[in-house]
Amino acid sequence: MIERQANGILEWEEIRAQKAKREIALKKLPAGVRPIGCGELMDRLCDKVMVEVTEDDVKISCNSDQLCSGIKAGIEGAIHSIRQLFEDKCDSGFGLFLSDADNAFNSISRSVALWNARVLWVRCSRFLYNSYRGFAILMIKETSEVLLSKEGVTQGIPAAMKLYAIGLLPLTRKLKESSDFVTNEWKIVKTKSAKVAYAQPR
Repeated sequence: MIERQANGILEWEEIRAQKAKREIALKKLPAGVRPIGCGELMDRLCDKVMVEVTEDDVKISCNSDQLCSGIKAGIEGAIHSIRQLFEDKCDSGFGLFLSDADNAFNSISRSVALWNARVLWVRCSRFLYNSYRGFAILMIKETSEVLLSKEGVTQGIPAAMKLYAIGLLPLTRKLKESSDFVTNEWKIVKTKSAKVAYAQPR
């Protein structure tokens, strides 16, 4: 089954039932819901095997640009580095800009993520294409309602974090460069922030 999904293009009807998931809605603070799709055992097993076999490709592609790619102690190392950098430069006007994408897992463009996987995570790309080519059914317990997963990556499956990392990798690299794009976007952010600050009543 894994070999067929990894080496060929399957019709969605062949694997639609396998890709159906139980939907769990976790409360996201301060407001909102984080949908988690729990796949059936066979689907999770197939996904886990593909990740086990090909995850080094993701680590090599992402390197230190995407720490969620599975680098051991990557996030811990980033926390220590940022803390040290902040302690060393806090007296010289050094600042830190933190941002968070709104519902990023569920709103990342699925077609772009799959294209990036085709280029950057080649050995798993057909498996991912087969997994996301149709709209997976998300079933909610104790209701007759079903949702269709039409965009983003499904949290709750082993390959989700790695597909998310690969999907955002070109954007991460673009933002990392000191290019005209980054400079212009930063000017826009500063201008908007200044307008908001000026508009605030004193």
